[in-house]
Amino acid sequence: MKVPALTILAATVATAKQFDCTVNADLFGDDLYMATDRSLDVCLSDCQKREACNGLTWVASSTGGSGQCYLKNLKDSTRRAVENTSGVRSMVSCTQKTEQWVTMGDYLVYNEVDLGSLNHVLTLDACKQLCANTPGCAAAQYWDTDLKCTFMQSTPGFVTYSNRGTHVTTAAIRHGYSFCQAHVDGYNTTDVWNFPGTFQDCSKCMASKNANAFTWDIYNPDTSSSSGQCYCKHIAPGTFDATALDFFNEGIFCANY
Repeated sequence: MKVPALTILAATVATAKQFDCTVNADLFGDDLYMATDRSLDVCLSDCQKREACNGLTWVASSTGGSGQCYLKNLKDSTRRAVENTSGVRSMVSCTQKTEQWVTMGDYLVYNEVDLGSLNHVLTLDACKQLCANTPGCAAAQYWDTDLKCTFMQSTPGFVTYSNRGTHVTTAAIRHGYSFCQAHVDGYNTTDVWNFPGTFQDCSKCMASKNANAFTWDIYNPDTSSSSGQCYCKHIAPGTFDATALDFFNEGIFCANY
């Protein structure tokens, strides 16, 4: 029997961790700490507060409501929880999601929702890490030559940065999808519907039962709008092929498969 999985965003602290959680499954070993009389929410919060915690197993008590919380420091962060076949008590196991980014070079993000900037940031990776540690940061803009990193709450759209010889700029956007790639489009996939919005707004596609992918066009057909355009798409199960995607300079294609 396949156990159900869910994604939980625990946002109790500034550097919020995202978790993939599986019902009726166990993460054996790598225990960091154990506490009793904890609800699942409190158990997740406890993991948030411990930097070394990247997983947990919560076992419900016989009376329900609270239970035992096993915080984990998984040596292999990619390992999956094993289905609980004992049937003694219900449990939930969660592993921290790996941070994922999609980047677009030579484009400048509209700075409509600017959370601030830092200078003397030496690399794009350092800029992304600073964004990940900044409350509310969904995207970062990095200037290679100026060593400047700007944090943004959302990604409304882009403008081409024409002065490439002087200021090389890269936009990095956080995401939690199975696949995301810039400068491509899935023309061979079925379009379901489209709407104007930020890259983050395109998550509405994934919330629908009819779509499991999208292309975000960095330009909106309505020239008076600074947001992009979300094109929700459907990929038939087992048919996704990243090598079949078509070049599209102004797009980002993402899918859950």
